[in-house]
Amino acid sequence: MHSFRITYLLVVCASIFFSLHVHAMNVQPMNFELESAGSATSSTISVTNDAENQLPVELVVERLHLDVNGLPTNVEAGEDWLVFPPQSVIAPGKRQNFRIQWLGDPDLEESQSYQLVVKQVPVNLPDNESGIQIVYNIRVLINVAPPGLSSHLEVQSAKVTPSSSNSSNANLSLQVRNPTKKHALLSDYSLFVSNLDENVQTEPQGLTITSGELFQLVGMGLVQPGKTRKFEIPLRETSGINESHEKITVELNKSRLIR
Repeated sequence: MHSFRITYLLVVCASIFFSLHVHAMNVQPMNFELESAGSATSSTISVTNDAENQLPVELVVERLHLDVNGLPTNVEAGEDWLVFPPQSVIAPGKRQNFRIQWLGDPDLEESQSYQLVVKQVPVNLPDNESGIQIVYNIRVLINVAPPGLSSHLEVQSAKVTPSSSNSSNANLSLQVRNPTKKHALLSDYSLFVSNLDENVQTEPQGLTITSGELFQLVGMGLVQPGKTRKFEIPLRETSGINESHEKITVELNKSRLIR
């Protein structure tokens, strides 16, 4: 009897935070904004099989915590969610819809963040075949908030630092805090960065970074309730603001754009 080995290569694709299309499957949408009570406690996600073979998938939900630098920690979500169906085999070129339902505490004190993990399940190859299978995990962001809450962000510090990238002359090192009980997204805001350094020039110079530009640069920019986040935002070379400007100010203006 011959012995054959199958090697699985896992490619983890994080949302936190973009619309994602990979060779095996297309997942839409990539984030949900739900409420813990009322009519907005559920939604639907669709998974499309773009491959030529059947696509077996399973969906699980994990609780998400972010540190100040945006590094995630995931733990099991327990029984807070119903995903139906939890597993499916999608035919080539077909789409499967999955229902996501919040079953947790309807009286949350503050927002909670989760990731819905769409897992491509490895398939068993015939006995006379061996090889490498590439499987994908795609993570979809879910925020659940108590009804009626609003949020805002506060700038704690901002400075211009040299950039190691060839695409920008400097970075904006921005630290923001969410003092509210509802999650906030930096990409809901536009930024106005102005130079206050009188030693560099006599006229202040400003740069606007739109909501859409922020989304492209840092993703959604999730800041959880009561938490602080740091962001490194590349500045355009034509902005006129660089690391020689020691004094800058940053204004946040909430103006979410359609992306």
